Amino acid sequence: MKALSNFILNSKNVSKSTFIWNMVAAMSNSFQSMLLMLIITRSGNVTEASYIAIGFSIANLMMTIGKFGMRNYQVTDIKEKSSFSEYLYSRNITVITMTVCSVIYLAYSIFGKNYSFVKAVVVALICVYKIIESYEDVFHSRLQQIGRLDIASKIWAIRNCIFILMFFGLYLATGNIVMTVGIDVAVSFLLFVTLNVIPKEYYEKSKVNTKNVVSLLKGCIPIFVAAFLLMYISNAPKYIIDSAITDEEQTIFNILFLTIYVVTLLSNFVFNPVINKLAVMRAAKENKNLIGNINRLLAMVIGIVVLGIAFAQLIGRKILGMIYDVSLEDYKKELILMLISGGFLAIINLLYMVIIMLRKQNIFLAVFSIASMILFVFGKNILKSYHLKGLCFFYGGILSAIVIVLYIVSIYYINQGKEISND
Repeated sequence: MKALSNFILNSKNVSKSTFIWNMVAAMSNSFQSMLLMLIITRSGNVTEASYIAIGFSIANLMMTIGKFGMRNYQVTDIKEKSSFSEYLYSRNITVITMTVCSVIYLAYSIFGKNYSFVKAVVVALICVYKIIESYEDVFHSRLQQIGRLDIASKIWAIRNCIFILMFFGLYLATGNIVMTVGIDVAVSFLLFVTLNVIPKEYYEKSKVNTKNVVSLLKGCIPIFVAAFLLMYISNAPKYIIDSAITDEEQTIFNILFLTIYVVTLLSNFVFNPVINKLAVMRAAKENKNLIGNINRLLAMVIGIVVLGIAFAQLIGRKILGMIYDVSLEDYKKELILMLISGGFLAIINLLYMVIIMLRKQNIFLAVFSIASMILFVFGKNILKSYHLKGLCFFYGGILSAIVIVLYIVSIYYINQGKEISND
């Protein structure tokens, strides 16, 4: 235990350690469901693979309630206007709300969508896993707030990697999805308790001011709503196909959908290093340079998508089919449409950051609300009438419309050349 504590707490180079371990943690988190689906499909059970896919989609949506968009508030609260105890108290409220919403959604899925017992239990357990992550986030935000993101990244990476490795071992040994996920979640909870106690000296407890807690929650509402709607939009096709088509078809679609994660992850590696530079340009009112850099980033995303399509057409589709032990030969157009949608989603994430930088985040509430409503109302009818291909076209069309609106808004407000305001 002492060796583990020394490893977590001590870094020779904090910046380097932060970069490396944050990358490991982020990648293990991003590809978690993909890797779990891989081991299940290779074992010949495509039905249970679909349980994992929808489980993570639902749990990630619920997690936006648990986190409530509060991390940026906490991390940037350098003067500590709100204490750690107040952030912790507010997180208790949001995590309890997340738990209640998860239970309600599961009840709806069981009685409204006719979830099987196994599917319901798997989805419930994955929601519990994300509840743990949501609560852990307030401790990791505190560490980032005081410049020790390296500690938080190590803990997060360890917990993610052990979850994946244990899943591989348990599922191969037992073939029982409920037992595997159940034991894995229990071990993850023990790791959460054990590992987050190690840096306990950084978690100073103090008296809670209820007014500060209320102010925190109120301040985060617009960010939370935008994050919730964006998460829904990002995974909308998964919610639409849930229980509307066979489990086997769901698994095929979810494998195709994984290409979206790949495109957005590669794009984020391009975006993240330059976001701060964009903010500096905005502060200096270098509007032409700012627009030029945004356009270059958009061109890079287009380049990633074009390369992805070329790779998919040549050998990517066959490789993906071989890895997951399924045939994707009948889904050529769907795969291309998913890659294009991944590009649109990556651009939306970029413009999301730009518009927040411009302090015009209220625009998201209108744009994302309309898009979510259209997807929710018409999605299943599109699927029934035009099948998966039609749904892919429909989804890509909605994302492209969002991109156009957000791009026009971004360019308009940049060209205004005004000081940054908080409206």
